[in-house]
Amino acid sequence: MYTIRTIFLYTLFIALTHISLAHAEEIKTIQGKELAYFISQNKGKPIFITVFATWCPACRQEMPGIIATQQKYSKEQVTFIGISLDDNVENLQNYIKQSKITFPVYIAGSTIPSMFSITAIPHNIIYDKKGTLVMNKAGALSANELNTMLNKYIK
Repeated sequence: MYTIRTIFLYTLFIALTHISLAHAEEIKTIQGKELAYFISQNKGKPIFITVFATWCPACRQEMPGIIATQQKYSKEQVTFIGISLDDNVENLQNYIKQSKITFPVYIAGSTIPSMFSITAIPHNIIYDKKGTLVMNKAGALSANELNTMLNKYIK
């Protein structure tokens, strides 16, 4: 009986580990070249990118406004992307779920911070319909500020 129980517990542990690892792989890392390609392929509507971390108090305070703003626009009007500086994917997944973030979130690859000269977070970026960088700013945005900025580039 001891052997069967040991085998069962070991099998259960392995199964749960694989489930956890599979879930952890859902968030992909994005590098600067991939992001630049994505931006070039999505011209015709503004792209808003927020660079954040779950451990950043200002980022956590800003996120509900970003989510509320995203809900005001259709996917055809604005593309929203999150890029996280988190190392712990599980914490990030929990934060995404708890915050009800519905836009794609990626882990920042090593080239992302230098691509946008990121020295502080939150850091917010907007590309216009032509794919031109029109905002690259450190510091939290209020929902009103974000709406005002996006409205300039939707028209």
